[in-house]
Amino acid sequence: MYQYDVTFIGSGHASWHAAILLRKFGKKVAIIESDLTAGTCTNYGCNAKFLLESPFEYLDGLSRYEKAGIATSGHISWEKLMDYRSIATHQLWNNYLRRKALI
Repeated sequence: MYQYDVTFIGSGHASWHAAILLRKFGKKVAIIESDLTAGTCTNYGCNAKFLLESPFEYLDGLSRYEKAGIATSGHISWEKLMDYRSIATHQLWNNYLRRKALI
């Protein structure tokens, strides 16, 4: 049987930062996760949303300067954007795992 000072349910940002702080103070920490490590934000939520939303916000911002002579002929490939999101969130997940090894 394992003995822990603190057990977190879920491996999202809050659990991660709290676990690091507790480890610095010598506490034994466990994290229980039923889905992908790093939580909803990294894998499905916030980070993925920012990656998908930002190009559209950029083009929208450009369109406001069309009367000033700035070309707004940008095109977004949904397929390439989804590939980019997959690669970027995978990199975030790998970074999370590398840091997790330090706990």
